[in-house]
Amino acid sequence: MVPVLDGTPASVDPATGTMLVSAQWWNQAPFEERLFVLLHECGHLEAQGGEFEADRWALETYAREGHSLQKAVLAMKHYMPFNTMEQYQRATALLRQALLLEKSPKG
Repeated sequence: MVPVLDGTPASVDPATGTMLVSAQWWNQAPFEERLFVLLHECGHLEAQGGEFEADRWALETYAREGHSLQKAVLAMKHYMPFNTMEQYQRATALLRQALLLEKSPKG
């Protein structure tokens, strides 16, 4: 953990697998948000992709473990500043994926 990360609650270095987490954010975030953010960072390593791939991997893993899809979507709402088009697109993609997972036989 580091005291504060600029502009993000956590980050991971794909070359080393080292994850940095903002202690300031961690200490105030609810469990579901912390879990989703950590899964997102792991998603960068597992899916070996950008933000959309990491979001997708995180949500699938979150759902597979039996956690609330609604809480995952709300987690993104709490830490995402929504000041770029990409952030809106990520949120929309995550919501669509959550709705599809909810309708699937396993969801």
